[in-house]
Amino acid sequence: KIELLSENLYSYSDFNTKQINKSYSTDIFGLGSSYQMSQRISIFGSVHSVFFGDENEFNDISDRIYLTLGSTYKVKPKLYLTLSDTFRFNLDNYTQISARTPISETGSIYFGERVASFGNQFVATSILGAEEQLSNGISSYGEYQIDTLSSQLNSRAVLGSKGRFAVADGLNVLLSYEHTEVVSNGELSYSYTEPSQILDPNIQIINNYSQASQRKGPLYGYSYTQKLSVNNDLIYDYMGLNYPLGFSLGDNRRDVFSGSLEYLKLKNLKGSVFGEFRFDNNDENFGGEDRIQYLLRLSLSWGITKDINLSFAGHYLTVSNLEYKSDEYRFTENSFGLALRPKDFDWVSLFMKFSNVYENRYDFVTKNRFESYSHIFSIAPVFELPYGFELVEKLVLKRSYIDDLSVLGSDSLDTLLLINRINYNFYKRMFSSGIEYRILSVLGNENKSGFLIDLGYNFKRYFRLAIGYNFTDFSDNLYRIRDYNHHGFFMRVTAKY
Repeated sequence: KIELLSENLYSYSDFNTKQINKSYSTDIFGLGSSYQMSQRISIFGSVHSVFFGDENEFNDISDRIYLTLGSTYKVKPKLYLTLSDTFRFNLDNYTQISARTPISETGSIYFGERVASFGNQFVATSILGAEEQLSNGISSYGEYQIDTLSSQLNSRAVLGSKGRFAVADGLNVLLSYEHTEVVSNGELSYSYTEPSQILDPNIQIINNYSQASQRKGPLYGYSYTQKLSVNNDLIYDYMGLNYPLGFSLGDNRRDVFSGSLEYLKLKNLKGSVFGEFRFDNNDENFGGEDRIQYLLRLSLSWGITKDINLSFAGHYLTVSNLEYKSDEYRFTENSFGLALRPKDFDWVSLFMKFSNVYENRYDFVTKNRFESYSHIFSIAPVFELPYGFELVEKLVLKRSYIDDLSVLGSDSLDTLLLINRINYNFYKRMFSSGIEYRILSVLGNENKSGFLIDLGYNFKRYFRLAIGYNFTDFSDNLYRIRDYNHHGFFMRVTAKY
């Protein structure tokens, strides 16, 4: 059985080796599979790729791809052992052995030991957790971890609950709360934990993992929640801890309240609203600062006709520093899209998008401020040609206004990206290969160009997964300013609806 994960995480940190007060948008994609070899033994594997992220953590292609292989053994009817190994291409390695057993018809406990090695560091982690299904759509969970290093002892405890409710036909509500406590005694060090893997295809499990890198300041990383449902469908859903862990040394606490509303009744009109309130109570004795984060996401899709679809997406984030009683970060993004697929001319499609992006960061110590406005327009026609060929042209125009008092001063940038691409579909259109020539021009400043190739698998008609090699050092994501760190192998996901 093959499962897919696509995820976008947004983070904000107040320490970075290159720039104070920097934000990151991390895009992750994963592909996993499991196979039941016998009544007692099953095997599983997965590969994850990080498209974008913190430059301190993902500064090389070897940091962006990691693989997991493992096996589960059914010792007794209610006891399962799992052994798994995860390694990144930069030679980081994480090995885990765990056990799970049900304690009731709706609850289960799990425990395990995890050993991680990265560079010249070694860490051992003990894990104890439990989950309980309180009623239909409502669950609670808890987990305790202790990381043992040569110079310190870290511990983390998580308690939470979530519920999903259908309030009307086609109208669903998801509510969740999570409390996290982290205690770090000693010098700051690298801490990485990988998710517990599939223990039994008949038991619902929930696993968390968080990742952080070594800094001279607070510890930052990201986390996501993995869930295995009772019908053996591996799905990933949000528990409130998706946003990066940003804890300093000492005793730190985090409370996250989140809720979402989705409307799916009408075939041609669908929408969703997601909101989150997060409170970080960090230890002031170790330089920690208390913060409040407000996040709002909006999404709307409207099929005007069978040929035309309009869409809107909004993303609004504010981070307030309670010590200075002022906002230290604000981010706003509004995107409008149009998809044209003529029913009588199905060999051609046209996609257009316009985005407005605003970002404001402020450091209360150095008094440095970074502010930017960006307007991005893209248009991409797609032509289906005979004998399995496709022609894709894409033009992206971006105008940015930047005010960076610490580095650049005030400036404006005009950027143009042009992509010329040919795809070839073969073997009953299940597989496809592509080659593209791309040109990036920062007008009046610099010009870059080069080739990109990939080989992909088409999941039916609307989804494509590909692995390729980028001979240039830039990507087609112009939301970032002068991001030249994308040379080498990559994983690409293309979807259409």
